[in-house]
Amino acid sequence: MKKMLLLGLLALISGVAFAQTTILLEDFEDATVTYTIDPATSEYSDGGFDYFTRTDGSNIGSVTYTNLQGASYFGA
Repeated sequence: MKKMLLLGLLALISGVAFAQTTILLEDFEDATVTYTIDPATSEYSDGGFDYFTRTDGSNIGSVTYTNLQGASYFGA
């Protein structure tokens, strides 16, 4: 009986302890940007292969990505 009570209590606690919260959901399907970047780590592209930015591929180097779904993506 004690083992069953302990297992039930652990199941209850683990369900609470591992609850997830969505902090941000950005779908990249449209031009709407729902996030802000800290100025210390701003988005950046040198037009070549150095970038950390939301892009449609036009402002980064000639890297070919396949199976793109949506208007843009975040590349680094």
